[in-house]
Amino acid sequence: MDDVIALDAAHIAEYGFAIQGVVPPGGADAGLGSWVYTVGLLDAVGHPEMIIAGGVPEQTGSVLSLLARSALAGERYRVDETIDLGEGGIARVGSVHEIQYELDTFNTWHNLKSAGVLHAPELDAVQITVSDAFFPPGTRSRQANLADPAARVHEEP
Repeated sequence: MDDVIALDAAHIAEYGFAIQGVVPPGGADAGLGSWVYTVGLLDAVGHPEMIIAGGVPEQTGSVLSLLARSALAGERYRVDETIDLGEGGIARVGSVHEIQYELDTFNTWHNLKSAGVLHAPELDAVQITVSDAFFPPGTRSRQANLADPAARVHEEP
């Protein structure tokens, strides 16, 4: 775990953020139960961390990386806004219920905070809901609404 924390810390120091992807067993094939989120934006520029629940992690991670770089450059993504992703369609910015901060949803953020890598006083995040273009053909969009206290990133809504 110390090596993982050191690698994440180095990545955040160099780029201002890291992208954490989580793929539970059996979830990778259809993008089910997977999620990706940023770590470090709160410290770097005071922007809430961003999370995409569902989708194919390689694709959704690329979207978050793009959005995180723009946040570092001064862009701010606020709840109820929409984001034009070009050919990826439109994304929506939503709130994240605080119960998600207490679950395993943001484990890497909490591990880095405990290790003294992150210094933000508390976690704050927004959910980016992407279009069906980020899901494998033939599957429907399965993105948990993290504003709902009963929602879980690893369960189908």
